[in-house]
Amino acid sequence: MIRKTGERIEIEMKNIKDFDLKGILDKAEQGYAVAQFELGCCYAYGACVEKDHMRAKEWFEKSAKQGNADAQYFLGFHHYGSYEEGNPKDLEPALEYYISAAKQGNLNAQYNLALHYYLDESLEQNLELVVEGLEDAASQGVLKAREILEKIASA
Repeated sequence: MIRKTGERIEIEMKNIKDFDLKGILDKAEQGYAVAQFELGCCYAYGACVEKDHMRAKEWFEKSAKQGNADAQYFLGFHHYGSYEEGNPKDLEPALEYYISAAKQGNLNAQYNLALHYYLDESLEQNLELVVEGLEDAASQGVLKAREILEKIASA
């Protein structure tokens, strides 16, 4: 079962016999964005299928095109080079996906977007955007966001 809890998406496989991979695959192929995202997670983490980052990316892209913020976040993470070993950083699409997901209130995207604008020297630092994203994340309980805000305030 794939579920969203707080700051992260977890795959809980305790009741693997109850996990309906065929049902998810059928719904994903029918175009259901949530099922496409869930199938992407299965491939990304190797849950009930062999781990395959390219297939995960394909399903995340299908879901993201329909506006799924979680899929957009995962694609931002992928393009930033954080998703798999040896994946080169591709900053432009990473930021586009993070921005799309952040606008929909995706906590991880808000935090990562702000963090990238704060830490990445290749980006023009936009302190207003950084603070706004970190405040959004901090208000939803991300302790690291609060810590960074405190560092910014004391600088």
